[in-house]
Formats: sequence, C-alpha cells, structure tokens
Amino acid sequence: MTLNLTSCEDAPPEVLLKELHVDEHGTEMTFVGSAVRIFAEGLVEQFLKDGGVNYIEWHMHRADEGWFTLTMQRRRGVSPGQLAAERLVEITHFKALLAQHGIGVD
Repeated sequence: MTLNLTSCEDAPPEVLLKELHVDEHGTEMTFVGSAVRIFAEGLVEQFLKDGGVNYIEWHMHRADEGWFTLTMQRRRGVSPGQLAAERLVEITHFKALLAQHGIGVD
C-alpha cells in the first residue's frame, strides 16, 4: 500500500482511493487526503523517534485474534526477510569452511 503525503492544503479532508493496481506481485493502492497525510507523517515520526534506521516493528494484541506485527521499513532499506536470507547464506558458507577443516557444526 502506498500512502501519498499530499500537502494538507491541497488534500481533501476525507480518505480517497486515488489508484489501485493488482498484479502477480500483489496490490498497490494510493490513498490521498489530509487524514492519510496525518497518519503517514505520524508513522514516520514514530519510526524516527523509536530509533528506526532500516526497519521497525510494532506489536499489537487483540484478545480474540492474538498478536500481530506491523513492520515499517525504509523503501531503500533491507527487509527483515532479506537480512535473514543474507545471514543464512553466510552461515552456510562458514559451515562449509569449518567442514573443510574437519570441524562439524549442527
């Protein structure tokens, strides 16, 4: 989902769906409106206040559904899944090096 940070002066007060694209990669929606701007700016401000450099996670609980995680990352950043995949490649590489020296690791 894309939240468009349209200036409040130009934005309608209500939330409007400006664009909708659906393809094999998922759904992209662009919303506009002063409420969207306030919400998006609030998320970015909290991201920075909480020390977010690459990504940050917020955890929410609802009694009937359990825990949810909202992840926000910089668009140019690396996702938690990408970081995990990179570490897995490194671990596999180091295990192979250790095995070459007769050191077994589980």
